[in-house]
Amino acid sequence: MISFQSSIIDLGISIVFIVLLFSIFHSGLLELIQMYLRMRNHFLYIKLNDAFNDRYNYNLCEKLYNHPVIESVKPKSSTFPAYISSEFFAEAMMGVLSKMEPMNQLQLKNGKECRAIVFESTEKAMESPEAILQQIKNNLRSFNHSNVKELLVGIIMPASTLEEVKTRLMKWYEGYMDRISSQYKKKINKWSIPLGIGIAIFCNANLIVISKSLKNDSNLNNRISSLAIQMHESGKLSEMAKTPAYEDLGFATSPPGTGYDSLFKAQNHEMDSIYQEVKKMGLPIGWGFPQQNLCEGQCNSVHTCCEKNNSTAKGIANYVKDFIAINFRDTNWFYVFFGYLLMGMAMSFGSENWFNILTKLINIRGVIKPEDNKSSKK
Repeated sequence: MISFQSSIIDLGISIVFIVLLFSIFHSGLLELIQMYLRMRNHFLYIKLNDAFNDRYNYNLCEKLYNHPVIESVKPKSSTFPAYISSEFFAEAMMGVLSKMEPMNQLQLKNGKECRAIVFESTEKAMESPEAILQQIKNNLRSFNHSNVKELLVGIIMPASTLEEVKTRLMKWYEGYMDRISSQYKKKINKWSIPLGIGIAIFCNANLIVISKSLKNDSNLNNRISSLAIQMHESGKLSEMAKTPAYEDLGFATSPPGTGYDSLFKAQNHEMDSIYQEVKKMGLPIGWGFPQQNLCEGQCNSVHTCCEKNNSTAKGIANYVKDFIAINFRDTNWFYVFFGYLLMGMAMSFGSENWFNILTKLINIRGVIKPEDNKSSKK
């Protein structure tokens, strides 16, 4: 009974280990896509623009992004930053509000009259924090009524010192970033499963076919589970699986010192060596192709063979039959498609979650195996 339980645990370790490897690759690829498409950068700009694009007064988001403090964190002058710390946001917003001098004037636009407020930068130096605070409050009072004005009045007007204004702006920004971070993760999750299915098909990583092979081949199962335990004990899996996902980093969080593109390229290089080692063991991963001509008979070329035997159709049929046998191991077509879908969904579950499951299975195995050894001695 114990021996049966240990074999089931080994099978679970092998399957979770394979899924974990693909999940790490999936996470790295998804993060590289986010970086190169600058998805975080544009999402952050859109959400700040939603909050501060005041059509009754002025687009404070545009002024914010043109402030020298925010300019300093842009990767390039023509792009948006992927991160803005709460301190930088507060300093930039106070700078924008303190250096805008409102002037009421009547504008004509398309033949219609409308009341607007125009802001001009002033070079007037503020001698004290109290003068800066007063200037900010005066500018806010002159705003036309709008949701943006109500928001800023609620944050700034109760403050009695400039430092308190900064603290209140930082607190609001951090709360707002927490909310949009969850929205961003939901947006990225829409990409996650389709990308996982694409990886599964491209690499021919069919979870049902893999599970079937491991179940039917105890030697293969033992080798894969041993490799999983070895990799787990070395700490390599922990380092790769528990790297914070790009979408999990808050928008107010400073990026890590190492560039994420370099980090995940290094991880994928490590993953490739593990993948090749697993593949050499005989696991059905990757596409296999029959080593034969498309026609029957011993011929120097396919064309000559087809002319002599007139068996092109039969040769192609045999080739397809061998191709299916090599890659799908006599698995029903329904289970083949379901296996790709299952692997894609499993990848989107997250590498850290799979690592935690693997750790628990290895711990359970450590409890069962000693009992298995005692029973075998008896």
